[in-house]
Amino acid sequence: MDARKLSMTLWVINLASIAGCTVSYVYLSYYLYNATGNVLLADAVLVAPMLVPILLYVAIKKVAASGSPRPIFALANAACLISAVGIFLLLPRFPIIAIAGALTIGFLDALQRVTRIVAIKRFFSGEDVKFAVPMTLTAQFIAGGLAGVMLAYFKGQTTPMIILSAVAVLFTVAGLVSLLLPDSQAIEDKESPDAPTLLKSNNLANLLKNNPLLKHYLMASIVFVSVFQGFFNISRVTLPAHQLGLNDEYVGYLQILSSLGALIGAVAFYFYNKTGRTFSATAVRLVSIASLAALCAASSGYNVASSYTAYFAYMFMWELMFFNYEANVVNACSSADMAHVATYQYAASYFGIISVTLAGGLLTQYLGLLQTALILSALYLCYMLREAYSSNSQRSSLVKD
Repeated sequence: MDARKLSMTLWVINLASIAGCTVSYVYLSYYLYNATGNVLLADAVLVAPMLVPILLYVAIKKVAASGSPRPIFALANAACLISAVGIFLLLPRFPIIAIAGALTIGFLDALQRVTRIVAIKRFFSGEDVKFAVPMTLTAQFIAGGLAGVMLAYFKGQTTPMIILSAVAVLFTVAGLVSLLLPDSQAIEDKESPDAPTLLKSNNLANLLKNNPLLKHYLMASIVFVSVFQGFFNISRVTLPAHQLGLNDEYVGYLQILSSLGALIGAVAFYFYNKTGRTFSATAVRLVSIASLAALCAASSGYNVASSYTAYFAYMFMWELMFFNYEANVVNACSSADMAHVATYQYAASYFGIISVTLAGGLLTQYLGLLQTALILSALYLCYMLREAYSSNSQRSSLVKD
């Protein structure tokens, strides 16, 4: 199977599986809130999938590294289907099962997210990785939009059985398409020059110590995602509803706008890499600074047009840099270590996102959204300055030696 067909196959698996998981999370949260009137319980359903990679880090790592991505995808989606049937059948009698359902599907979702990165590393050569990452992972943005459209379409007449029917089809499609993937053992292992083959240690600290380039990309990715995704979680409702005083309709518009910005950013990254060029360290810093400026401009709440335009720019540049970091991590890591590194990356990123979201929520409550944006921007600028100083020091040491 050539690279284009492989990308399309992974794209369809991602689209169907992520859409099924997202619809499940949102509906379970909505149903539990309607049944109990408890906002905290409803929020717990949405937080549960983010906690799974942290709490079950070891289990996810072992399963993702245990074999070929093909059976993992197929079995994970089959398990999602079986779990969904049990959860949605019991939901009317035991609404609290929504939390257990989110944890169960969240585990299978997290396992597939790690396996996607492993699959990209195993199935694509170092040259193709930078093209495969954005095209394969764009499915998650479309899946989020598809989930929103489905829930909006069934609004007012949604029942657990309707949702079960929808997610059952999605998980079935994902599972069946997974069987079209080749066996990874049949793929020639083409490592990037930046990915030493000797790194097969289960000790992540030793692995990163022996591969400083991977350590740099991995840590930079985790910090970047924690800050930028964390602010997105804080602002996607607060900006339209609180800062601008708009109704629910504009919350939906912002979701559409942010998804569009992210999708265009991913496509732009793909075509930029097709030219054979890559982002230099200086370019990465400049785009990050511009994204922070857009973040603060959007948070000012001057008017809808300016805030939403700035928010679109923020999302576009954020996703552009996200895919750059993701491609660099995959390219700098060996296939043998990819499952370990990807699992750690997701766990650490989710921990950072949750921390920034909670801290940012408190700051927004007491100081305001713009002040929160300024504080987060200042902290990230300090981080970039430290990284730039560290890089310059290392280069100076090499020159002296």
